[in-house]
Amino acid sequence: MIKTKKTLHNLSQVVLILWLGTSLSACAVNWRGESAKQKTKAPATQAQLMAFYQSWKGTPYRLGGTGRSGIDCSAFVMQGFQQIFSIDMPRTTEAQAKVGSRVMFSERKPGDLVFFKTGWNLRHVGIYVGDNQFMHASTSKGVIISSLSNPYWEKYYWKTTRI
Repeated sequence: MIKTKKTLHNLSQVVLILWLGTSLSACAVNWRGESAKQKTKAPATQAQLMAFYQSWKGTPYRLGGTGRSGIDCSAFVMQGFQQIFSIDMPRTTEAQAKVGSRVMFSERKPGDLVFFKTGWNLRHVGIYVGDNQFMHASTSKGVIISSLSNPYWEKYYWKTTRI
């Protein structure tokens, strides 16, 4: 009887250790099933962001577009995160808005995503570059840098997230 109790106690400890190990490791997995270490990006420098911007500057806007002949806002963000950080982002603004951690507007840093609710069910996204500005694929002007102080963007600002 004493030997059985000790065996049961040891077995309980093993089960608890295994359960803790699997529970804690699950917390370190992101939306794509990668470990948090793989997902974490190094902080962007303005030089990296501006080099990316210069390579896309003036590219026309095209809904559903993903390339140099025309690109939409979420594809521009997707391309930016792949080229600058080697991070695969979801394709749509809706899906991108669900990735990362929300950041206070006053705490934003270059490389953060800025989101806008521009209509009943319309969303827009860009990449913050610093100095209260963000780069994005504008429907009217193509890939440009805009100020978050612009009354239009102030009116429709939704949130900032950090990947």
